[in-house]
Amino acid sequence: MKKRTILGSALGAVLAIAGSMAVMPTAAQAAYTCQNNEVCIFSDYDLRGTVLVVYSGAHNFTSNWHFFNGLAVNDNASSIINNTGRGVFVSEDFDGKGYYNATIKAHSQMNFKGREQKFELPNDVMSYIRVG
Repeated sequence: MKKRTILGSALGAVLAIAGSMAVMPTAAQAAYTCQNNEVCIFSDYDLRGTVLVVYSGAHNFTSNWHFFNGLAVNDNASSIINNTGRGVFVSEDFDGKGYYNATIKAHSQMNFKGREQKFELPNDVMSYIRVG
C-alpha cells in the first residue's frame, strides 16, 4: 500500500509539472517588443501575434517574405509600430499603388481596421511598405 501511495504521489507531481509547463509561454511565444529604429509588423491587432521587423527601404511582400513563425506577410498584417524617426508608408498593392494606403508617423502605431476610407488600411491587405 505504501508503494502505491508513493507512486501515485510521484505521478501526480509529474503530471502537475507537465501541465504547468504546457500553459507557460516560451520565450518564442512571448510578444516581441519593437526596438528603437525598427518598424514592426504584427499578424494580429494591438501589436500581437507573430512579427516581421523592417529597418529601411521599399519592399513588396512577395512570397519570400514571412513573419517569424513562417506565415506569409502578404495580406496577413493587422498592426504596425514605427519606432523610427521617419514616416512609414504602407499600401494594399505592390509598389504602393493600392487604393487603400496609410502613413504611420514616426514613433506611432496603427491597427489595420480600415473604415472603407482611403488612407486607412483594412485588416489583412498590406502588400507594400516604404520606410523613410
